[in-house]
Amino acid sequence: MVPKRASSVVAAACGMATFALAVGAGLAVGNEPVGVMMRALVAMFFGYIVGLVLGAVGARAIDEHVEEHEASKPVPEIESDAEPGSGRDDQMGLAA
Repeated sequence: MVPKRASSVVAAACGMATFALAVGAGLAVGNEPVGVMMRALVAMFFGYIVGLVLGAVGARAIDEHVEEHEASKPVPEIESDAEPGSGRDDQMGLAA
């Protein structure tokens, strides 16, 4: 399961990217700095919202893929006849 923090990271990255893009574009065309900042803040807000949606969709897609993979290829349980303390780790002095 993908942690919920992953969608927040995607959202923050999208928000910062839209902010930087808006500032760069606004200053490149010669707009007033105050207007550029206001538009960049609005763009950052909407970029964050879009990033939240993209992050949630991506997390859900990853979760579905992992669930499908686990269902189609289960990990076999291996039973061991060895007694605890009789392994190689014991011989090397690594056992707890």
